[in-house]
Amino acid sequence: MSFLTDLQHPDTDLLVGLASALRVFKCVEFAVLSVLLYDHALTFHLEVERIWRKPLSGVSILFLLNRYIQPIRTIIAIITYHVPHWNADTCLHFAKFVGYSRIITTAICGFLVILRVYALYYRSNIVLIVLSVVCAAYLIVSPISISQLGTLQQSPFEEISVGCRLTVPTKWFVSNCVGALVFDGGIFLLTLWRTRDYIRAADRPPLFDLLIRDGTLYYLVIFLANLVSIFLYFFVPNNLESSAMLLGVVLTSVMVSRIVLNLRAGAPPTRSYMEDSPTYTNKRSAIIFRAIESKIMGNMEEDVDSEESRESDPSASAKQRDSFIRSQP
Repeated sequence: MSFLTDLQHPDTDLLVGLASALRVFKCVEFAVLSVLLYDHALTFHLEVERIWRKPLSGVSILFLLNRYIQPIRTIIAIITYHVPHWNADTCLHFAKFVGYSRIITTAICGFLVILRVYALYYRSNIVLIVLSVVCAAYLIVSPISISQLGTLQQSPFEEISVGCRLTVPTKWFVSNCVGALVFDGGIFLLTLWRTRDYIRAADRPPLFDLLIRDGTLYYLVIFLANLVSIFLYFFVPNNLESSAMLLGVVLTSVMVSRIVLNLRAGAPPTRSYMEDSPTYTNKRSAIIFRAIESKIMGNMEEDVDSEESRESDPSASAKQRDSFIRSQP
């Protein structure tokens, strides 16, 4: 206990502050894990029914990666935060693991929502290119933020030091969050705009069902979560900035999983309102993929395209007929 008698007042304040920040961060990690496990418990039967019992596809693989990377990362983080004898190398490697695992889940979520909006806009190449460029720019900034991790903020007393704290320069964090806000905001507005067309249709389903089916409400939650993360970053006490980032990451992962599960349903929730109408019958058609789309994405797009969005394009039947005629010998 000799190190306790040598403590000076400034060192004591530093130690208390760092210990408090570390405790808060551990609590946030536990809260994140609780949210993920609770969502798994609520939707696991849907996962079994709509993912495991159906043929494996590209979207299924991406869904499973997004579904399980995040809780595995959180469990590893909780375990490592309770391992004693941290050092500079350990902290740096751990921070890189957390950062790069986040980039992986972000890329998966971004790809899935881009495919969904791409399908909503009748496979518009302009929408695909714009969203892909924005998402790519955001993903490029993320590794730069990880490479700019600041100095270790450990307790100077090895005997009671468990865990570590790292900081990211404000400009890189803000750039990262702004990129996420621009991308998520664009996804939300594009989805909301497409929902407007369905609302104007004569045989329209209930508004709430439309918002759920197209993912509008889910994208709104994702956008607000990232917006709150930015506010938390600037208003939380020092040493707690990185904990503010977890909210947006976790809710994005959860919401994207919900979107995929909703779209992989055997029957869309709004089908019963439209099935008996002449408009519904006349617009019924299959998706015809262009050759380049099939080579690049296979049937991945079909997995994120709801039945109504396939049938809402007035020219879909003509496209299918012409494509079929051209394919005949």
